[in-house]
Amino acid sequence: MNTPLQIDPIYGLIMQSISKANIDGKQVFFISDWNIKNNDDIYIKEITIQAFLQGGENAYDYLSTDEKYSDLKNDIIKNSNLNIFPENIAICYSGTSAIFAALSILTQECSRFLLFTPSYFLYNDILQYLRNDMAFLSCDYNRPDYTKIEKAFVENKIQVVILTDPIFAIGQAIDIAMYDYIYQLCKKYDVWLFIDGLYSGCEWNAELQSIMPNPKIEAINKYDKAIFIDSLSKRIGINGNKFALLFANGSFINAINNFQLYTFGSFTSTQLSLIKELYKTENKKYVLKNIKQLIDSAKETYALISSLILNSQFKILPSDAGYFSSLCIPYNALSVKNDSEAFNNILNRFDTITLPLSIFRYIISGHYTFRVNLLQNKPLLLKFIRELLELKQTKSF
Repeated sequence: MNTPLQIDPIYGLIMQSISKANIDGKQVFFISDWNIKNNDDIYIKEITIQAFLQGGENAYDYLSTDEKYSDLKNDIIKNSNLNIFPENIAICYSGTSAIFAALSILTQECSRFLLFTPSYFLYNDILQYLRNDMAFLSCDYNRPDYTKIEKAFVENKIQVVILTDPIFAIGQAIDIAMYDYIYQLCKKYDVWLFIDGLYSGCEWNAELQSIMPNPKIEAINKYDKAIFIDSLSKRIGINGNKFALLFANGSFINAINNFQLYTFGSFTSTQLSLIKELYKTENKKYVLKNIKQLIDSAKETYALISSLILNSQFKILPSDAGYFSSLCIPYNALSVKNDSEAFNNILNRFDTITLPLSIFRYIISGHYTFRVNLLQNKPLLLKFIRELLELKQTKSF
């Protein structure tokens, strides 16, 4: 079992660089930004204004308890044609709060966690804070080595598995065959399966029929120790109006609701009004339209980057879902020896901040690999890559 490491120093450099740029008023391009750009401003403005007005009218009724969510849960199930019960849904204040609540409850009976990498550093930070043991597992998600995965379960005496779908920072959707295998493995060893699906349901080549990944959520019906987190606000680009849904068995949902009530308080009336608006049946087609626009934009940017770096030493990792991918550059192309040097080199030369996958426990030997937000400012994104390629070709590094 791996001993948890301290927060990677590069993460500190990233936050310092962002803060310094804000203080200095300097234009710094954060190519790995976690915010997405919404392409459907008219729809979002209309529905946000409507939610604000409704929230203002009901501002006196701000205290939200789970009993008040019954109609909303029924709307969510109906609008998405989900084959689950209302008692399988917890409405959470954000993806972060859902994760913290779930991990806090799990650690009351579990202490050994397996994280598939790249793994969002929030999981590492929270599990360190709660003093738990972690093991990290990298694999080829297109051709997973199931023997290697089962070996990691057994050797580390795993009690909880954490998996993101699509794979965090890479943008590969988890194949349904891998889902089935992991479920069976968890059943075999009596292990909790925790799926972070905040961007799930954004597969590039799938036909959008539901605003949520129904088959993956409904899989909780097959296994009592399954947890799935979904965030529509993430998928439609309104990160400033956060909320998330957590799906699990009834007793776990009760524990989540109690934990939230005593730690996070309640939604504001405006937040709750926004959630209700988004899940109304009459708004479904607009939500689907928004997600499709964002997916199409991400696909287009991915194709442009792939064309730009063709026949170069650079490569973009295979992606087929979500709004993020990762660019991989050999150290020798940058005349650097490690990620810290590569980060500083790119920041100083291009005023561009990158987020290396090494802080997510994912390393491609001899390469600097960093996340690319495919919904970033497209001209700036492509300009950066062209300049990077030109410098490499003229051996300026």
